[in-house]
Amino acid sequence: MGQVLTRPFIALGTSNNIPVADDILDLLMLQNKTNFLVMTVKLRVFNLPSLTATGESVTAAAKAMDFYTSFAKPDNENYSWDSSQATANDAFTNGKVIAVFGYGIFAEQLAQRYRLSSTGNGRCLRF
Repeated sequence: MGQVLTRPFIALGTSNNIPVADDILDLLMLQNKTNFLVMTVKLRVFNLPSLTATGESVTAAAKAMDFYTSFAKPDNENYSWDSSQATANDAFTNGKVIAVFGYGIFAEQLAQRYRLSSTGNGRCLRF
């Protein structure tokens, strides 16, 4: 039986409750040097292998997907999220998860909601 999540660290690994899951996965694929044949707003064709420095053939997209989904696998050391959680933004807003990825507008909404500023008693970190 898997671990019970009481307060997850980061919202990663699923797609049904992480609003920016597709963009996170795209970035992980790019970071892993995925060779995209087609990359449009609605379509990604990426099943192209790459060669490592040692000449080994790897599919970078699969490597990125394995890393991303490891956060939703109870038997993995990265396990910190699952599909039964609320949406990532709602969970973060309600203190149910410690970290999320999102767009700048989410940070602005949080700052407005909690009246946070860079000089106040709290901060919304934007990267």
